Amino acid sequence: MVVGPSMAGKARLALSAAKATVGQSVLVVPADGKSIHDDLAAGTQFSNVVVWLDDFERYVGDGGLSAADLTTLCESGAVTVVATIRASEYDKLQPRGDIKPIGWEVPGWFGDPVWLTKWSDAELDRVGETRAGSSVLSDARKYGPSAYLGGVPLVRHQLGIGEVEHPEGFAVVRVTSD
Repeated sequence: MVVGPSMAGKARLALSAAKATVGQSVLVVPADGKSIHDDLAAGTQFSNVVVWLDDFERYVGDGGLSAADLTTLCESGAVTVVATIRASEYDKLQPRGDIKPIGWEVPGWFGDPVWLTKWSDAELDRVGETRAGSSVLSDARKYGPSAYLGGVPLVRHQLGIGEVEHPEGFAVVRVTSD
């Protein structure tokens, strides 16, 4: 399970890792958690597959995947389960004291998730070694990967222009985003 903000590269990382480790497997992208649950209940056997659960929150909940389903799925043989989830959605599945949301136990099946929250020093060093490195490194350090790759520096620049050139439109954008 890979957890991080929107546009952090969760799916890209998960797909690269899956391809590197189980590249010859068939990729299975279920419609929802209930379809997998129903297939397992009907005795369907999965083998030599990567089950791709992008936006994992769509697969858990009322009638969806359970931790027991994931265990059964992987016991069928040569099955790898890959999941991605935004940090905000992961947080919604976490228990709060005695309050346990539907599906709260399912993320725990994966163990400790891989968190994409900021660039490592090694990644920043690699950015600095690129041709464009010196011009982007300070922004990469400042904004982190998802915001930087999502274009925050460009957006901030454009908003600065908008504030001067189109104050009413700038005000609407700020109110909406705030």
